[in-house]
Amino acid sequence: MPRYLPRHLPPNNFISVPTEDIKKAFMTISLQSTVNHPSNCKGTPAAVDSMEMKSLLEDILKRKNELDKARINWVDDETLELGNVSQQCLHQFLLEAEKCGQDISFTKQTIITIN
Repeated sequence: MPRYLPRHLPPNNFISVPTEDIKKAFMTISLQSTVNHPSNCKGTPAAVDSMEMKSLLEDILKRKNELDKARINWVDDETLELGNVSQQCLHQFLLEAEKCGQDISFTKQTIITIN
């Protein structure tokens, strides 16, 4: 179980709630759904490593003038917590990743806490 779980995500912000707060609740309900979206890229795309994807994200944030206000936290080489970024900018990054042949998976997690 991750150290922090999102209680809710207001527009363009990432809020973490320590698991200690969740454990004090009378009941916690966790729902998760995943949608897989394979790349529509025709042919065999060139292999893309994580450094190229990081560079692509940074480039898009610069083009959209959002790099300065973005909250970027690399948990490890493959896990990113991102805040203060517009949905349009995130969508642009996903489209570019798809063009590189990357399959996309969307996971939505909802945590309901009853005190």
